[in-house]
Amino acid sequence: MNTFTFDEFASEVKKSLEKNILPPFKISDVMDMKTTRGAYKGISILKDNIGPAFNLSEMYEYMSDKQIEEIDFDNIAKEMIAMTLNNLSNVKSSKAYLEDIKSDIKDRKNLLLVPLNSFDVENYGNEIPTKQVADINFACALNSNDRIILLTNKLLQSMNISFDKVYDMAKNNVEPHIFMSLDKNADSSLTMIAITNSEHNFGANVLSRVDLLEEIIKEYNIENPAIIPSSKQDVILIDLNSNFDYGIALDDITGMIQAVNLDRDALKPSEILSNNLYLIRDGQLEIATDKNLELDNNKDEIELDM
Repeated sequence: MNTFTFDEFASEVKKSLEKNILPPFKISDVMDMKTTRGAYKGISILKDNIGPAFNLSEMYEYMSDKQIEEIDFDNIAKEMIAMTLNNLSNVKSSKAYLEDIKSDIKDRKNLLLVPLNSFDVENYGNEIPTKQVADINFACALNSNDRIILLTNKLLQSMNISFDKVYDMAKNNVEPHIFMSLDKNADSSLTMIAITNSEHNFGANVLSRVDLLEEIIKEYNIENPAIIPSSKQDVILIDLNSNFDYGIALDDITGMIQAVNLDRDALKPSEILSNNLYLIRDGQLEIATDKNLELDNNKDEIELDM
């Protein structure tokens, strides 16, 4: 357990950075930072207002077993500065940075549709433009050089690019990849198709492409399809007629989804997408309800196979 507060730790890191840094670099204030993986308290080393961010929240937790007097803050600062200098060639001016992003958007191939959960939406507020499918919000990002750059309203406005146009381009990049399947027409009595994308990177964005899901449904001859949002990275397509036996109700299915979402060993909170079950009705993704859910109640046993 820490014997010093986060504010004390962050203050010492910033003091050491300011003591060791040289122009033209500057140190930002400690501030709330947001990524697609969650929020944290961080600090940046900047040149021309561009530079890497360091996760102070994570560093603080990592040093939780130490006394503050035992921590070599000068060494921490020097390592952070060295990491920044090693990436100096990637630090560009704001103008060059915007030109690179604009070029990537025009190129289209690096555009990625990112599914957001309710925490993300609340966290980002009006900073990130989104489009909603059923109750799931999708943002747009650039997936470039192993970095995910969310496209903000401010960023798009500065380049005079409409979100609707970028969204359509990112949506066209969605390519489902089946990484696991149990097919009732083959060796299994169940139908369970796990879908992501080739990089397993925000593969739940396939929920934005009902047309592609319908192709998979047809290929696997799924009679009564439903979709479990297992995480932001993937979804599971099932056949309600083969996966569930007599007596099952919607509350039982959504209860299982919620139980997995609450299991921290199974899923990090930042990876949770939704507690709902989804259906495709008339070419649209819908949240399953007691009214639109069709369960086969002509089976003899009460058993849940999942």
